[in-house]
Amino acid sequence: MVFRLLKSVSNSEVHSLEFLKQIAREYSTHEVTKGILINVSEKSRDTVLSAAPVLLHRVIVNMVKNALEETSQGKTVSLFLRKRMGSWISL
Repeated sequence: MVFRLLKSVSNSEVHSLEFLKQIAREYSTHEVTKGILINVSEKSRDTVLSAAPVLLHRVIVNMVKNALEETSQGKTVSLFLRKRMGSWISL
């Protein structure tokens, strides 16, 4: 079953800035946000990634939810992505 799922997932171009903005919008009203501001940092740079959007979404959402769960009310969770050292990505 897992094999069939992975077989159907394919890579495509993902524009990182819009991708992060979409996740920030999705979680701005989520119950786990509980008075926490979530935004995309001005430090974030748009990078075109070759990735499976569904899997990338799952990974980043998991990281965002973890950050939100560990952040106090009135604080901010900022998302940013930038390219480092050629092919490295920092999130």
